[in-house]
Parts: sequence; C-alpha cells; structure tokens
Amino acid sequence: PSGLGPQPHTKDGKREMRFCVEYRGLNSVTKTEAHPIPRVDELKDKFGTAKYLSTFDLKA
Repeated sequence: PSGLGPQPHTKDGKREMRFCVEYRGLNSVTKTEAHPIPRVDELKDKFGTAKYLSTFDLKA
C-alpha cells in the first residue's frame, strides 16, 4: 500500500532483496477498539433459551 510509510529494501543473509513496509507511523495514529469476550454467565443469560448454539475457537 503506497503512502503508508517508508518502504525500504533489505538484504537478509543469502536471500535476495526483500520489500519491507514500515507501519509504526501508521500504527501510532490508528485508534484501537476493544471488544472483550463476554463471560459464560452473560452468554447463558442472553441465549439460554436458544435452540441452536455455534462455537468457534479464538487464538490470541
């Protein structure tokens, strides 16, 4: 993505030239949003009478 920050080219050991993007400048002005995982008791209160339940695993 152009315009997001410096794009230096680096040489890594015996490998060929690599294209790198520096995102620290963009990250410093990006607003973060927190979306906490609800507790099990809150979910039971909200969906206790549901007919179906879907689940998925979260990886940090």
